[in-house]
Amino acid sequence: MFRVRTGLLVIVIITGLVSLGGLSSIPAFATDASVTVNAILDDVTMTPENPGVPTTTTTYQFTATAGYSNAPEEIVTDSANWTSSNTSVATMSLHTGLATIIAEGSTTITADYEGKSANTTLTVTAGTSPPPSGGGGGGGGGGGGGVISSTTSLIAYMNNEGQILIDAFAVSDDGQATLYLPEGTIARNKYNQPLPAITIKEDMEPPDPPADCQFVCLAYDMGPNGATFDPPAFLIYNYTDSQVPAGVTEENMVFTTWQDEQWVKLEGCIIDSADNIATVPISHLSLFTVVAYTSPARFEITDLTVAPVDIHPDDIITVSATITNTGDLTGSFDAILTIDNEVVRNQIKTLKGGSRETIVFTIVAETVGEYRVSLGNKVATFVVKEPPAPAAFTVSELRINPVSVSSVDKVHVSVLINNTGDLAGIYPMTLYLDDEPVETREITLDGGDNMTLSFSFSADTVGKHTINIGDLQGVFEVKSSSPPAVSELPGLELKGFSTTPDYDEITNTLVSVRIEYYLNQPWVSEPDAKLMMIVLYNGELLDQIPLFTLGQLIDDGKSGELNYIPSAGWMAGEYAFQVELYDVDNILQDMLSHSLVVTPESAIKVVSLWKFGAVIGIATVLIFVLLPIIVYYKRDMLRKRVKIIRII
Repeated sequence: MFRVRTGLLVIVIITGLVSLGGLSSIPAFATDASVTVNAILDDVTMTPENPGVPTTTTTYQFTATAGYSNAPEEIVTDSANWTSSNTSVATMSLHTGLATIIAEGSTTITADYEGKSANTTLTVTAGTSPPPSGGGGGGGGGGGGGVISSTTSLIAYMNNEGQILIDAFAVSDDGQATLYLPEGTIARNKYNQPLPAITIKEDMEPPDPPADCQFVCLAYDMGPNGATFDPPAFLIYNYTDSQVPAGVTEENMVFTTWQDEQWVKLEGCIIDSADNIATVPISHLSLFTVVAYTSPARFEITDLTVAPVDIHPDDIITVSATITNTGDLTGSFDAILTIDNEVVRNQIKTLKGGSRETIVFTIVAETVGEYRVSLGNKVATFVVKEPPAPAAFTVSELRINPVSVSSVDKVHVSVLINNTGDLAGIYPMTLYLDDEPVETREITLDGGDNMTLSFSFSADTVGKHTINIGDLQGVFEVKSSSPPAVSELPGLELKGFSTTPDYDEITNTLVSVRIEYYLNQPWVSEPDAKLMMIVLYNGELLDQIPLFTLGQLIDDGKSGELNYIPSAGWMAGEYAFQVELYDVDNILQDMLSHSLVVTPESAIKVVSLWKFGAVIGIATVLIFVLLPIIVYYKRDMLRKRVKIIRII
C-alpha cells in the first residue's frame, strides 16, 4: 500500500518484451521502458458529517480526504480551501480545516480541492464541550487538533514512533463518547507498533451492570484490543440529567470497564456535575460505560453525646449525634429524640448517599432525677441534681484568753467560722472592742469547710470590756497592776529554745515534740531561778511545764531536753510554745518560740507518760492493798472448814 499525492507520477518499470497489437512484424527485443501514470481524482469527502457542537466549544476540526480511481485515498486537509457559509456562527481557517465557534446557529462548511468539493452542516447549540482543557474539536489529519471518526486513521497525528504530535479526539457517532489523546501520548497496538486507527461503536446489549448499579450512559466498545497509551488518554462521556437515576448523587457515578467477565471500577474518575461530563484516564481500549450506585438509603446513628451530664434544674442540655447515609441513593431520616421513652423532639434530615451530618437538640431540664436519652438505637444518660446552696457562714466557739489581764498583757480571741453552704464564699469578719472595730479580715471558705480565726490585742483601760465578733459576745477584765520587778541576774540568761516535731515514719502521724533549751551557764549557779514552758492550743492555755525538773538537764547543767505529748493527745489545730525565765516570781526573760499547726491527718490520740505512770501507780497500789485482804479472807475460810471437820 502506498499514497499518491496529486501532481506526482506513478512510474512503472517494465522489463521484458513489449508486444504491441498490430505490430507483430516488429521483432521482439529486450529493453527497459519508463511509463508515467497520472492519479485520477474522483471525489473529496469530509469528516465528521453534520456534527453538532455546544457553544462552549471554542474550535472544531474537520478532515478532508481525497478519493482516487487509480490510487489510495489521501488526507488533503492542509491542501484544501475551507469556507463557512455563515461566519456569524463559525469561521474557517483557510488551509487547516479548523473551525472557530462564534455563536449558536448552523452553517455549511465547504472544502474545495482540485475542482472537487465536500460539504457538511455544522450546528452550534447551547451546552457543554466534551474535550478537556487543552484539546481542540474533532477531526482527522492536517494542521490543528483533530476529531477522529468512529473508525479512522491516526497516521496523520503521529510520527513513526507512534507519538501523537497534535491533540487528537476520537468521537462516537452519537457524539456522546470522546477519546482524547493529548499531544505527546505514545499510542501503540498489541504488537508494540504505532497504532494506525481507533474504532468506537455502541454496544446495544452490554453485560448486566453490577449489583445495586444502573447504567447512566451507553456502553461503548473501543478498539482495537491490546492498544495502549502512555501517558494515559482520557475517556470523556457526556450525559444528561434525565440519564441520572432518581435519588443518585453524581458523586456516586463511576466509569467501569469489562474485564475478566465482570465490570471493574476505574480509578481517577472525575464527575463534573455542573457541565454533566464524566472523565477518566485510560491506558488501554476495551468496553467502557458509566454506572451509578443505586443501593437504597440506609441511615446509621453514631457519636451520641449529652453535655453536660451533671446539671441543675433549668440548665440547658445539648444532645448531638452523627447521622450517616450508608446507602447510595438520597433519602430522608426522621431523627426522634426520646427521654425516658417519651418523644420530646424530632428533626427530619435529607442526606445524599454516602454523606453525613451532625444533628443537635437542645432541651431544658426542670426536675431533679436521672434521665435516659435515646436517639435511634443509641442511648445516653444525664442527671439533674439539686441546685447548690449559696455560701452561708456561722460563727461559734468564742474563746477569750485570759479573761483577766493586766494592761501590759495581750488578750487572745478566737472563733470558729463554718461555711454551711455548697458554694465557696467570702466572709468579712470584724472584731469589736467596746463597739469599736479593732481589726477586720476577709475569710474565703469552700462549701462545707471551716477554720479557726484568732486575734490578739492589748487593752490599756482598767475595767471590764466587751468583745463582739459575728453574733457572739464576751467579756474580759483589765486589772491595775504594777509591772513585776525584774531582778537582775547578770549571770543567768536563756540563750536558745527550739521545738522539733517527731512523726511516725509509717503512718506519718505526729508522735511528740522535742523541746530543747540552752543557758549561758549552769543552772546551779542560780538555784532560785525557774524556767517555765507555756503551751497554748488555739490561743487557749493548755499546759505549764517546769523545765529545770524531771531530770531534763544534761551533764553540763546548761542545756536540757524533753519530749512533749499533750495529756489528751494531739488534736488538729494550732499549738504555740513559750518559755519564760523567772527569779522566784519575777520575770527575768521570755522567749516566744514556734507555732505548730497539726492537720487532721497527722493528729493521733496518745496517752502521755504522766497519765500512763499514774495508771500504773494506781494499779500497783490496788494490788498491794487487795492482795493481803484476799489472803486473809482465804485463810479464815480454811480455818472454819477445819473446825467443822473436827466437830464431826
